[in-house]
Amino acid sequence: MMRRAFTLVEVMVVIGLLSIMIGAFVLSRASGEHQVVDLDFHATALRSSQLLFAVVKADFDNYAPPATPVTPAAPSQPEVAFSRYRSGALTLDAQHHAETEPVTFRFDRTQHKVFRGNAPIEAGPFESVKFTLAPGAAGDVLRVEVEIVPPEFLGRGGAGAQRAQFLVDMTGLQSVVNQAYDRWTGGE
Repeated sequence: MMRRAFTLVEVMVVIGLLSIMIGAFVLSRASGEHQVVDLDFHATALRSSQLLFAVVKADFDNYAPPATPVTPAAPSQPEVAFSRYRSGALTLDAQHHAETEPVTFRFDRTQHKVFRGNAPIEAGPFESVKFTLAPGAAGDVLRVEVEIVPPEFLGRGGAGAQRAQFLVDMTGLQSVVNQAYDRWTGGE
């Protein structure tokens, strides 16, 4: 009767195969967890930037173009100021011009927040936010550029960190109407 036993080579092959299978499982699990963290960061970054863009757009939809045309774009700045028509019913001043109010958006690098006037916008935190107000073919354009890094990299340049960058160009509706009117009446 022959006794069946495993040889040393067979045992080594089985251990090698088990090691490969366990290693593959561990790597796939770690990769899946890394993808979840990446996805969570990008979803949070998108949500923060959308909140900021919505607040800025709400004011820029009521943009009151200045009497003199906007000058060509200066380099992007962490602050922008413009006038907007008061919301609600149209009210006129003594000279029968629509009443406006000033609006300022400012990015504070130390707090990593954007402020509308003196009130913080509940979005962020942001690594950088830049504004550019420039003339465009169909009215004045406000460009908003946002960069977001994970909170632990804020203010440190974010070297080696994930980055999410978003850019939106907004056109003031009244500016479009004014340019269309000027073209229609022969002003341009």
